[in-house]
Amino acid sequence: MKIIKRVPSDIDNLFTGGESEDHKIKRSLFTEEDPYILLVGEEDITSIENWVAYGDLLCNDYLQIRDRITDLFSWGTASTVEKDIAIEYFVSDPNEDATTNDINKIMHLTGNGLSQQSAQTYLINCYASFHTKEKESCRSRSESERVTQVIITYLTISDARDFRDTIDGLLGMFQEGVIGVDYGQAGVGLIDYIDGTIGTVYEFAGLSQKGYVLNGGAPLSMLVDDLKDVLLNGNY
Repeated sequence: MKIIKRVPSDIDNLFTGGESEDHKIKRSLFTEEDPYILLVGEEDITSIENWVAYGDLLCNDYLQIRDRITDLFSWGTASTVEKDIAIEYFVSDPNEDATTNDINKIMHLTGNGLSQQSAQTYLINCYASFHTKEKESCRSRSESERVTQVIITYLTISDARDFRDTIDGLLGMFQEGVIGVDYGQAGVGLIDYIDGTIGTVYEFAGLSQKGYVLNGGAPLSMLVDDLKDVLLNGNY
């Protein structure tokens, strides 16, 4: 995902005292997928630091910002500032295992003057902050109007009610940050039910086993993809 900046048109005359700088910045920025080709007058300003600076203007929630940072982050090439951001957002290098990531973070913090104990405490505090915001994002996604739109687009009213009743417990866990076995270390979650994740209790007892007949003859994969687009990607 790219952050694109362009020079916005002058609309000072629409505001008493002129347009505020914050409003002008918001109008000047937008996002595009990576293949996007810049037009005349546009600038690609994608960076970890700019996702932090402008993420609240461009993303729907905290987890979207964190995902954008993760996509760009590599410990081996990251600057000191980028490493600080990764630690603050509880981001890990996706190409390293958990132990290596933890060691890298501890070494970075102790290299900046913290004792090992203080560094470990700092990481715990960063996790606590991350987990709080993670839960806020998960709740916003699962309670969004978009989720309801997806469900009633594909399911009859009776099947939609059955689906919500079936996932009620998993939905509560999702709102606590228990997403699925492939999404953190919290364990089996809602996405495993939706996907029928192999090796979990939902491999043969997930959404596909419900036998719902989707509206308009749509394949189940469309319902799955649209649900995950909201719940995992934060597009709502």
